[in-house]
Amino acid sequence: MRKTALPLAFACVLLLSGAANSQEQNNLSFLQYEPNLEISFDGTDPEATQIARKMYGKEFRHVDAKRMWLKDPDDGNEQLAVRLSKNKKCKDDCVYAVLFHDDDQWLELWRGKAKKLEFGPIGANGMRGIYDGSRMWVWTGDNYWPHLTEYKFDYQKISSEAKNTLDTALEKEFGEKRDDTQYFALPLALSSGAGSIVSMSSSFYCGQFDCPVFIIDANSNLLARYGSLESQAGASKIRDTNNNPLIETVTTEGIATYQIGEPDPKFIISPQSPIIAGKARK
Repeated sequence: MRKTALPLAFACVLLLSGAANSQEQNNLSFLQYEPNLEISFDGTDPEATQIARKMYGKEFRHVDAKRMWLKDPDDGNEQLAVRLSKNKKCKDDCVYAVLFHDDDQWLELWRGKAKKLEFGPIGANGMRGIYDGSRMWVWTGDNYWPHLTEYKFDYQKISSEAKNTLDTALEKEFGEKRDDTQYFALPLALSSGAGSIVSMSSSFYCGQFDCPVFIIDANSNLLARYGSLESQAGASKIRDTNNNPLIETVTTEGIATYQIGEPDPKFIISPQSPIIAGKARK
C-alpha cells in the first residue's frame, strides 16, 4: 500500500469540504467528493465472504463481503468491503469495514456504522473516499481522515448587527479591531429559531492552525465561540437535550464536536489508521 507523509498543513487542504445535506438529493451538488459507488451485499461473492469470516467470524455472527477497488484496478493488491452484524442481518446502521491486502496480510483501513456503504472517486492520494451517510472519509496516504458532516455549505453575508457583535467580541479578545475581517454565515436551525454558524477570514485574528468560529442566534446574540482550522465548521446531525445541533469544528486531531455553550468538545472523531483485519479497533 502506497504511503505518503502527512504534512502539518494537511488539514488545511482537507477542510475545504464543500458538503451537502445528504437528506436532500437536490443538494448533492454541494459535495466536494460526491459518492459514485455503492456496494450491494447480495451474496454474489462467496469467496470474499469466506475470507472475511475467517477474520471477523468470532466477533460477528453475520459476515458478508464483496471485492471492490479502492484504487485503480491493477494486478496487485486486493480490497474488500465487509458488512458485519452480531445478532441478526442488519438493514440500517450496519457495521462496515474496508480491507486492503498488502501482499502480506489483510489490513482494516476503516470501520464504522452506516445505513449503506458508499465510496467517492479516487482522491489525490490514490484511494477512494469512504462515505458513511454523514461524512466523507478521505485517504491521506497514512489514514482515513474525517470531513465535516455533510451540510449545505452555502455561505451568506451577515447582517450589520451580527457584524457589530462579532467585531466587538474579537476586539475584546484580541485588544484590537480590524476593518479587513470577512465573515461567512451558514444557516443553523436552533430550537429558538434561525441562527448561524459564522466562519471568518483574517490574517490578524487567524493563526496557522486556529481561527475563530461563532454561533449566533436570530437576534445576533453570541452563543458560542470555538477555534477551528481555516475557520471551517458545520452542524452535526446529532442534537442535544435542548434540541440544538452539535457543532463540528476541525482540529489537527480530527473533528471536534461541541454542545453549544460548552467550552470542551463532547467527543472527537479521530482519523482511522490501518490495523490488522479482525483485531479490535480502539
